[in-house]
Amino acid sequence: MTTTVYLTRHGQTKWNSAGRMMGWADEDINELGRAQAERLAARMATMHLDAIYTSPLKRAVTTGAIVGKSHGLEPVPVQGLIEINYGVWEGLPRTEVRKRWPELQQQLHDDPSELAIPGGETFKQLEVRVVGAFNEIVKAEEGREILMVSHQGILKVLVAELMGISYRDWGKFEIRNASLSTLTINNGHIHLITLNDLSHLEGISSE
Repeated sequence: MTTTVYLTRHGQTKWNSAGRMMGWADEDINELGRAQAERLAARMATMHLDAIYTSPLKRAVTTGAIVGKSHGLEPVPVQGLIEINYGVWEGLPRTEVRKRWPELQQQLHDDPSELAIPGGETFKQLEVRVVGAFNEIVKAEEGREILMVSHQGILKVLVAELMGISYRDWGKFEIRNASLSTLTINNGHIHLITLNDLSHLEGISSE
């Protein structure tokens, strides 16, 4: 019995476009983000979906709701899919973080497995909650086709963990706004079919 999981990052926000660290800040998607979500929705309109799970933050819920319209589905928020808590970095420009915490910023890029963000989460805490949430959802939706809408940090950690990718290599791939990645799960075997597919966004700007 095969379970198909589609993964997408929410549409763009103002903080995304401004290059700010955006963790638990509850900003909704901007005009471009809505256009991205509409493109994603058009691509997925002819695909079968049984359920949509999202981070509880507005930018993910709105993206999930836009995709869900043509399927008659409402997004189900899951706390475990929320973005990493950036603590004192929250809302700061990435350039400012690099200036004030150069060693930690470099660690975030090179190998965040032991990273502890001041006032925020460790990546070990993040890994435990996101993989736990994923496993619970997949168990409940076995044999079905579902969409998970979350955040770049969450989805990169999830893909790295499921595929056995070292965090030293996580900086070698990215998951952009409203991109589409696909996983299939059969008898405990997980296959990554697509990663960061942006073909449906051709012709419109992105971050």
